[in-house]
Amino acid sequence: MKVTSAKPSSYSPASLLTGPKGRVRLLTLLGIALPIGAFFGYVWCWALYIPYQDDMALIFAVNDFEENPLAKLPGILMEQLNDHRIVFAKLAALISYLSLGYIHFRGLVLAGYANLLLLGYGLYLFFRTTRLPLAYFLPVPFIIFNPYVYQISLWGLVSFQVPLVIAFSLLSLHALYTAMRPAWALVWAVCATFSSGSGLLCFLLGGFLLIVERRYRVLAWWALGFALTMSAYFFEYRFSSATQLPAWSELVGIFLTNLTVFSGSYLRIFSDSKALVMMLLLGATILGLYGLLFLRRVLGASTKAQQTLAAVFPSQANWLLHAGFLTLLATGALIALARSGGGILELASDRFHLYSSAFLALFYLVLVASLSPVLQKWLLRVGLAAAVFSNAYAYLHIEPARDSWYTSLSADAYNYPNHGFFLHQYNHMPDQDSTFYRHCRFPTIFSETTIQRIWQGSAHGENPFNSHLNFSLKRVKTPVDSPIYPMADLVMQLDSGLRLPQTGILMILSATDRPGQVYLVAPWRTRASVIHWLQTGDYYTNTLSVYFPDKLPSGTYGVSLCWKQETGLVPVLNTTHVLKL
Repeated sequence: MKVTSAKPSSYSPASLLTGPKGRVRLLTLLGIALPIGAFFGYVWCWALYIPYQDDMALIFAVNDFEENPLAKLPGILMEQLNDHRIVFAKLAALISYLSLGYIHFRGLVLAGYANLLLLGYGLYLFFRTTRLPLAYFLPVPFIIFNPYVYQISLWGLVSFQVPLVIAFSLLSLHALYTAMRPAWALVWAVCATFSSGSGLLCFLLGGFLLIVERRYRVLAWWALGFALTMSAYFFEYRFSSATQLPAWSELVGIFLTNLTVFSGSYLRIFSDSKALVMMLLLGATILGLYGLLFLRRVLGASTKAQQTLAAVFPSQANWLLHAGFLTLLATGALIALARSGGGILELASDRFHLYSSAFLALFYLVLVASLSPVLQKWLLRVGLAAAVFSNAYAYLHIEPARDSWYTSLSADAYNYPNHGFFLHQYNHMPDQDSTFYRHCRFPTIFSETTIQRIWQGSAHGENPFNSHLNFSLKRVKTPVDSPIYPMADLVMQLDSGLRLPQTGILMILSATDRPGQVYLVAPWRTRASVIHWLQTGDYYTNTLSVYFPDKLPSGTYGVSLCWKQETGLVPVLNTTHVLKL
């Protein structure tokens, strides 16, 4: 028998990107890559090597591991941080220590970006179940890869907590519903739980999926896995002071308000404190619309009212999309309950912004899967325009907050190695001694020699601006349950004609009775009104504010300002006044 070879296939990956449809697909892929690449550049530029706030838990873990590695490892990994068990963050710190001999916090931040990519991939898996063209996914990366999650993305510990708990939850639900792989679904659910406590919720929503599909045998195994995970998670568990509940008579109203704020808190991009009404309106709209979508999915179209609902939403999002959305909604409810004593804006804080971003992205997927083709196209246009605008606006709006955070940590990278304390973090506890940070590397952003030279120039009257500082100081009384240190609240008013840079300003405090004792503090500029901006072209006023714990030795201090320019010069603005602490 004659054997003939098969004709070579004309298919190739490149063929997917040729022709009219291929060009559309290429533009779509570029559109998806744009926010992802821009955000990576943002993380690369601003990630620091210095530990921040709860990163202390990672340092504790490495120090304990060094003393008795094998015996202490299970306890180290399972030890609580507030109300959570952050196994993967500690594993990342231990891997860094075992590989390099110290905790590479910048490396943790860059690895945390990969966690955000995993979250984006999980959302893409959910999107694929809609069977819509790839273009309909475009708004999602602009929502998720948003610079307003700057602390989550630039903070070593949290970059291994929040993105992973959402990503693992999505992967678990997808494996359970679409891939029909309950064993992998269980693995991802356990991983979600030990990324952050809210990961337990994916067990509940996974059980909901199994009940809907009547897969009762798998449900029995799922329930057993849930029980074992619960037993491990809550073994010797204790609630922390972070969980604050108001009086029972006020709890329901506060909880519902907080949940509504959480649902719309993506709009915090547009204002830190003045967007509360917008958050409430968006949150109420999302919850109301989703209620209709859920009723549409559950009730069918037997009655006249249900037929009207079916006419508005002719399609139905699958149960996987509903389960993902409900998981994030349940997470928001848990946060709204646990933080109900912290004030209404607590739910719109930086640490929860990624939750609200993923929540909005999942709502978009549920909604777009429920509309008619005409309305789907309109939603894509409106949603993409809004997502691109908010993403671009966030890069501009977040700059002062990010710069203040970055400059503050840069100042502390000088203060701690030279003086043994931080002025911009760890206000709730005494600073640890240098042996505690033996596995950390503080970057030399400002060397002591440079700072001394700047101050000496200021003390000898080198003032290129011929201007002086006028300032007032007030002490903030330390209330109960607040930082243990009295707070110094300093307001400085500069000459109105003086043009300051918008970023990177540092205040130098030099002890008048102890030559060579110099400290760095990071002030921030007050935002200007629209009228001031139109008149001067400056987004900020010439008022500087400084708020720091009074850890400095008592005495009098000379004050000057400095900052770096692209030329490498460091202008100095000195004052004849002294500050008494």
